[in-house]
Amino acid sequence: MKGIIPKKKTKGTDFCGVNDYYYIIRSDLGCYMQSSNFNKGLDITILSLHPACQNGDHYFGSGNGYFYIIKGKSYRRVSNLTTDSDGVVYSLHPNCQGGDHYLGAFGKFYIIFQKRVLTEEQQTLIKTRML
Repeated sequence: MKGIIPKKKTKGTDFCGVNDYYYIIRSDLGCYMQSSNFNKGLDITILSLHPACQNGDHYFGSGNGYFYIIKGKSYRRVSNLTTDSDGVVYSLHPNCQGGDHYLGAFGKFYIIFQKRVLTEEQQTLIKTRML
């Protein structure tokens, strides 16, 4: 996967979609932009990130209406990046720590490890879940 830029070079910058909107998150600038259609420039708004939602290593959204912010060995789940009114912090399972990219799609969560080699047991587990 040489074509994917390592996350360590773009820490705090992400894009994702939650429900009817798409987001570009710039934690380094303390803000994010939302739009219902970036291609057509519809409903573009720039909003501030709540301090508790800043400085994340990775940001991604899910169809369940939540944003997920990975920070080291934990993650924050929140429905509003500006207010953090319902923010909750959880520990990441050790197997889920240190990913290069995190994303949510089709009701599932994915982690990309660019240089991790899977054990035979992990490969078998993945193959059996895919069948």
